[in-house]
Amino acid sequence: LQYICSSYNPNKGKWEADCETIYDSSAMEAGVICRCTHNTSFAVVMAAVEIDPGFLESQTMLSQILLGGSSVGLLATVGLILPASSVMKSRSVKVNVAFSFALLLATLTFLLQGVLIKEDNSGIIKLKSTACLIYTMLQHYLWLVVFMWTMVEGFLMYLSLVQVFGSHISKALIKFSALAWGRRITTFTL
Repeated sequence: LQYICSSYNPNKGKWEADCETIYDSSAMEAGVICRCTHNTSFAVVMAAVEIDPGFLESQTMLSQILLGGSSVGLLATVGLILPASSVMKSRSVKVNVAFSFALLLATLTFLLQGVLIKEDNSGIIKLKSTACLIYTMLQHYLWLVVFMWTMVEGFLMYLSLVQVFGSHISKALIKFSALAWGRRITTFTL
């Protein structure tokens, strides 16, 4: 991380590094001093410097391993709950299965991104193409669905813990599914 003292140029609409920046990189908590020759608005901008390729590679591999493990766990969750018909009668179990399925789809699309889209544009999906746009939209949509199922889970917890009496919702899973999968489509297309 690198600190840069910059002033805002309203005519150009961007920050310009026209001030002297003084700080000790080994003791960042000591603060930053900006020496400017003008009295305009200025700020300390934190700029990310180039990331070491070895660090980037190790973080990518760690992410893939952990997301792969998460996917196996989600598959096990759905695979073990679905055959148990007596368990599937509970509203919370149905919502947990729907949430796990949405999270599994979102995780798999994220994992497949490295295979389908390459930085050097040699992947199956080319950068800046319609397919790349559609894939990106699909990923965003699936993560919105996951967040909506999380909200549904929170709502059900509220009903079961706070509002004990009168918490029955007829055809709850249909309503929750329409909210999680359908409402995100309208938000996403706008």
